[in-house]
Amino acid sequence: QFFANHRESMRLKRRRKERDELDSLRPTPRRIIRDVLVMMIHHLDESNPNPMLRRAQESKDVRNKSPASATPRLRRLVINEDVVRDLLLSFGEFEAADDDELIREMVIVAGGDGAVLDELAFSRALTSDILAWTCGMEDG
Repeated sequence: QFFANHRESMRLKRRRKERDELDSLRPTPRRIIRDVLVMMIHHLDESNPNPMLRRAQESKDVRNKSPASATPRLRRLVINEDVVRDLLLSFGEFEAADDDELIREMVIVAGGDGAVLDELAFSRALTSDILAWTCGMEDG
């Protein structure tokens, strides 16, 4: 009886551990935003030909506080018109990068000149014009 209970207990522990591991892999909205932001900043770093500009934009790493997460560190990036323009250029958005009014508006909705480009600023920028869209207009 003891061995049967012990085996059952060990089996339940393994199942719980497997379930916890699977749950940790399911992205949360905050993690999705963070992952996209990390990829964008990494892409900006890789495509920026001026390492001095990269170092000037860098100050410190903001570490993910969730120990279960495998999300990479998010480099601290200060928002300004040059950073937004560089991001657009790094993704081939040349026309948008030439639009000074658009760049200024993007900086404002992300938190303003000097704000830190983090998950909150990125989310704000992504959703800033959501109320300007009329539902169903894209259909027709």
